[in-house]
Amino acid sequence: MPDLARRPIPFLSALLAVLVALATPVHGQGKKRPQGQPAAKADVSAAAVAPGADSLNNLRFRNLGPSVGGGRVTAVVGISGDPNVYYVGAAAGGVWKTTDGGDSWDAVFKDQPTASIGAIALAPSNPNLVWVGTGEANLRNDMVDGRGVFFSPDAGKTWTFMGLGEVGQISRIVIDPTNPDVVFVGAVGHAWAPNAERGVYRTADGGKTWQKVLFVNDTTGVSDLVMVPGNPRVLFAGMWQVVRHPWELISGGLGSGVYRTKDGGLTWEKLKEGLPSGLMGRVALAVGPTNPNHVYALVESKQGMLWDSKDQGDHWSKVSDAHALSARPFYFSLMHVSPVDDRRVFFSSYQLLRSDDGGKTTELIDRGVHVDHHALWIDPQNPDRMIQGNDGGAYVTGNGAKSWRYLNNLPIEQFYMVAADNNIPYMLCGGLQDNNAWCGPSSKRQHHSRELEDGPDSVAPAVSRGSERDEAGEFEVPLQLDVADRRLAQRRQCRVFRRERGVQDERRRRQLDGDQPRSHAQRQGEAGDERRAGQLRHLRRRDVQHDPLDHPRAQRRQCDLGWHR
Repeated sequence: MPDLARRPIPFLSALLAVLVALATPVHGQGKKRPQGQPAAKADVSAAAVAPGADSLNNLRFRNLGPSVGGGRVTAVVGISGDPNVYYVGAAAGGVWKTTDGGDSWDAVFKDQPTASIGAIALAPSNPNLVWVGTGEANLRNDMVDGRGVFFSPDAGKTWTFMGLGEVGQISRIVIDPTNPDVVFVGAVGHAWAPNAERGVYRTADGGKTWQKVLFVNDTTGVSDLVMVPGNPRVLFAGMWQVVRHPWELISGGLGSGVYRTKDGGLTWEKLKEGLPSGLMGRVALAVGPTNPNHVYALVESKQGMLWDSKDQGDHWSKVSDAHALSARPFYFSLMHVSPVDDRRVFFSSYQLLRSDDGGKTTELIDRGVHVDHHALWIDPQNPDRMIQGNDGGAYVTGNGAKSWRYLNNLPIEQFYMVAADNNIPYMLCGGLQDNNAWCGPSSKRQHHSRELEDGPDSVAPAVSRGSERDEAGEFEVPLQLDVADRRLAQRRQCRVFRRERGVQDERRRRQLDGDQPRSHAQRQGEAGDERRAGQLRHLRRRDVQHDPLDHPRAQRRQCDLGWHR
C-alpha cells in the first residue's frame, strides 16, 4: 500500500481545495437565507505596487459539505412552549439556531474566536438572553479549546465576550430564574494541563465581574452544575479530577465529589454521607421541580453507578450499579429528571435510556438513533417534546420519544483527514468522526456524465465506516484516492453475523473503556441486551485503502473485532 506521507502532492491539493474558489456563506439546508454583501474588490493598483504581498489574503472559504453527514452535538436548548426555536451547539461547529422547527438554520456564532461549544443557557425570565460557554467538556483526545463565555442580549443576533477566557473547557451555565444578572459557570479547566482557573464562577452583575466561588485543586474541574428548582440559593456541583494526555485519560482522584451550597454559591461543602468512600471520577447530577428534595448523582465509581438523596443531599443511598447508565463516563455522563415526575429519569449514555422507577430499571427510548449521547433538553410545559444531541447530530421528538426526527441539515461534521485526486475538477474524500467517509466534487462541473452542484448537497457517503480507532475509542478513517479513476477501494468487507458481532463488539467496547471487571453472567446479560437493542451496530467498519488494480475488491471474511491499538 502506498504511504500517504510519501505522496505530498495529493495531500497539498486537498489542503488547497479548502482555500480556493469563491466565497459562499455557511448555511444549513432548507429555506434560503439572505446573503451578505460581497467582499470589496481588491485594489489592483495597490497589488501591482506591492507584488510581495501574501497571495493567500484574497482567498475565501466556501462550504463543500456534507451538511447531512452528522456531527457531534454537545449542547441543545429550546424555549418552553415554542416548538419552533432551538439552539444547537457542536463540538467543533459553533452555535446554530432555528426558528422554524429545524427546517433551516442560522450559524449565529460564526464570527467568534472558537467553534467548540460546551454549554448554552437561556434566561428563564427572558429567553432572548443567551449565554454560551465555549470548549467541549467531554475530554476526548481530539478537542477544540474553549475561549471563555459569551452573551447575546438579542437571541443570538449579536455577541459580547464576557470574560473567563482562561478557564478552559466549560461544562455548564446556570441562570437564576428570578434574576438574570446572577449567572453560574462551571469550568472543567484546560484539557491538556493543570490550571488554577477551573471551578465554579458566579456573577451578580450580568458578567461584568466574576467571583470564583468553588475551587478544589488545579486538576479538578466542574463536570456538572444544577440549581434546585424553586430555590436558587441551593446548588449542587459535580467535581471531576481528571488529567488528559494525548495517549491516555486519567479520570478520578481525591478532588472528585459532590458539593453543595445553600447560600447562593458563597460557601460550599463536600457531601459524603452514603456516597462512595473510594476514589470517584466524573459526576453527573439531576433534580426535578416536582420534588426538589430528591437529588440524583451518577458517579464514576467501583462501588456503584447511580445514587440518590431524599433530603436534598444530607444522606445518600445506592440505587443501581448498571453500567449502561454511564457506559463511558469521560465521554458521556448526563441525567435529566422529568418536569412532571421525580421518579422518571433520563440517562444520556451510549443510548438514551428512561427510568420510571427512580433509576432501578431502564428502557431504551431512541431505537435507531445515532449512539453516544451528550445533550438533552425537555420542555417544562410539554415533557413529551425533547431535543437531544449525540455524535450523529440533533434529534427532536414531540410524542414522548415514541419517534424521533433527525435534523440532518446541520453542516457540523468533524473531518479527521481529507484526500484529493489530480483530475479536473478534483474529487474530495474525507473521514468523519463517527459518521462514515464521504466523497464529492470540488466544484460545479460536468463530472462522470452528470451535473454536480457546489455546496453541501454535492457530497455523498463513500463507504459505510472507517477502520482504525484512536485512543478514545473512535474511528479514524485512512483514505487514499485512485487518481486515475477517482474511486475508493475497499481492502476488505467485513461480514459479521449479528449474534457473533454483538458479543465481540461488547468485548471490544469494554477493553477500550478500561471498565472494571464484572462477572461472566453480568457480561453475558449486558452483551445480550445491547445486541438486541442494536447498541453496538456502528462498530462494524470497513477498511479503505488504495487498490493497485484500480477497482474495489471485497474479501468475505469476518472482522477481527477483538483487536485494538
